[in-house]
Amino acid sequence: MGVIGNDMLKYPFFNIFITNHFETEKFYFQCVFNSSEIKVPKNIDVITHIAELKKDKAISKSIFFSNHNDTELKDISLLLSIAQGTHIFSEHQNLGRISNDRKEDFELFLSFEIGDFLDETFKNLSKMKREQLDVIKKAFLIFYEAKHFLFYDDLRIILMMNCFEFIIGSIYRQDKNYNKNDLKLQDSYKHIITKFDYQKYIDDKIKNEIKPKKLSVFKKGNKISTISSFVKQFQDMRNWIAHGRQHKKPAFKGSPSDLEFTFLYRLESFIRIILIDLVYGKDYTRKFDILYQLILERNVVFTPTPEFPKLRFC
Repeated sequence: MGVIGNDMLKYPFFNIFITNHFETEKFYFQCVFNSSEIKVPKNIDVITHIAELKKDKAISKSIFFSNHNDTELKDISLLLSIAQGTHIFSEHQNLGRISNDRKEDFELFLSFEIGDFLDETFKNLSKMKREQLDVIKKAFLIFYEAKHFLFYDDLRIILMMNCFEFIIGSIYRQDKNYNKNDLKLQDSYKHIITKFDYQKYIDDKIKNEIKPKKLSVFKKGNKISTISSFVKQFQDMRNWIAHGRQHKKPAFKGSPSDLEFTFLYRLESFIRIILIDLVYGKDYTRKFDILYQLILERNVVFTPTPEFPKLRFC
């Protein structure tokens, strides 16, 4: 495998299920798969794109991984796996998974957004201080391990809860220079939703859609909760699970998603949002859909903004 390149080296990528080409500053990703013509079973990995290294560009060593053979192609595999909701990998730079079947969730990014996501993320990662980068690495790998490396899937909700608390707690400690052992979940949660302005982001989007109605009237009439309510559900679920599920599951009053599986789905979606905000930090099309429909439970059967393929195959 080439590591430095003026020779237009090509690298197959598997399972990027968008029917479109895209590019980054270093690579041109050519789509070689038409998802509208065939449904790929979960137990099959398929080459969907060929990444071609651009002239006068070189492949860098991995930021996330320490093996001397690991390159930024493996970083791209990790970033896209979390962002696009399934096991994505480059040939010879595969993070792997424990199951023959791929996990499949919705993609965070539409095809025209992926190139910018990768470029901006690598720029941001290269500028991070070591302590901040260490937290980012651990958070991404904890999520990936919980999602793709479990023999016993029922453990996933426990590990995802640990992942969520690790992320928001670590960011709070770094931002606030807090070293004590009595950090409260409510404080770290409040900090993360303030850091990324999640409530303001939701309110601004709604306000723009309902003009000339008043936001306060709309939210009251439609009984729209605040994003801070999620932490109460999280605590109730954590306490119930921590006690071995010996009693009846806590009821989410007025919630349309009063199921353990649905809560896990929402939790994983929220973690993905936070992880992407930590490394990318820019707006993208489906972000509002996830925060509004899943985290605020406005539409538990998630209906994200659709991807309209631009590429036509002969």
